[in-house]
Amino acid sequence: MRRILIAEDDILLGGVYEILLEEAGFEVLWSRDGQEALEAFDAFAPDLLITDNAMPRMTGAELIRAVEGSRVPVLMVSASDPRALKVEPDMWLEKPINPARLLNAVRALQHRDVQAAA
Repeated sequence: MRRILIAEDDILLGGVYEILLEEAGFEVLWSRDGQEALEAFDAFAPDLLITDNAMPRMTGAELIRAVEGSRVPVLMVSASDPRALKVEPDMWLEKPINPARLLNAVRALQHRDVQAAA
């Protein structure tokens, strides 16, 4: 897992996620909303999608449904409970979160991905 697509409309959070993950060695593409992330999805070919829910143009729940058949793991970072949204991300972190918690979640998903491939 090396390529991470982020869908986050909050400029501060998106910037922090991008810097944190790039410094950890990941290739990151940050999209400002779900629609932008969906448009970049195929060309970027992410190994992981990190998405918020409440975003303009397309919510994170709509984005998750749109990429559902891709087999790309999804980490939802949102105050919205995915069960209430009727989506099933691979992992959910309830906002607010700190950078260490985000990085730990990404690494846990990365480890799970490596184990599944073995």
